[in-house]
Amino acid sequence: MRFLVGCSYVSVVCALLIAGWVLPQLVTTGSITVGGSPAFEPLFVYPGPVGFVVCIMAAAASLILFGRRRLTSAGHRLIAAGQVVTVALFAMCIASPWLPSATGWELVALPGALLIGQTAVGAGLVVSRSPRRPSLTRSFGVGRIGRAWRSQRRGVSATITPKRNEARWISRSLRARSPSAGRAIHSRV
Repeated sequence: MRFLVGCSYVSVVCALLIAGWVLPQLVTTGSITVGGSPAFEPLFVYPGPVGFVVCIMAAAASLILFGRRRLTSAGHRLIAAGQVVTVALFAMCIASPWLPSATGWELVALPGALLIGQTAVGAGLVVSRSPRRPSLTRSFGVGRIGRAWRSQRRGVSATITPKRNEARWISRSLRARSPSAGRAIHSRV
């Protein structure tokens, strides 16, 4: 997952650099000039291939993580979908010159493909980084603490009991939801 998120940050930065060259020109003149400025290479030429290669690696990682069912949050799913869409748009732009009616100008859409797909990736990065409070079921659902908490809730004597400081943490967490539930678990330890 860290590989996907790291690649996504790199590809979004590359897309922002390309947008820094393309969008002001489209707004002011309606066309994109190639060269003629010292900012052309660092804003357009260098980020293009880097973003392209990183997007392919991120899309491959996305498909692997999707196959393993590791894309658990909405932010990570949005990141993965954006990377796959970016590569699909790249493939369409690159394959379009082989059509019978192709003129060669279809490759001009490559920066647009990167910008469209990376918009979704950037939104996914924002969503995945937004602060949220973990739910009670996620906190107690895994591991030794979760098994002990579930068995105590069912009335079964727990074979694995939480340590004293873990019991205090569980007690405080439950007291926020229900004051009586927190005292009951704390008194059993």
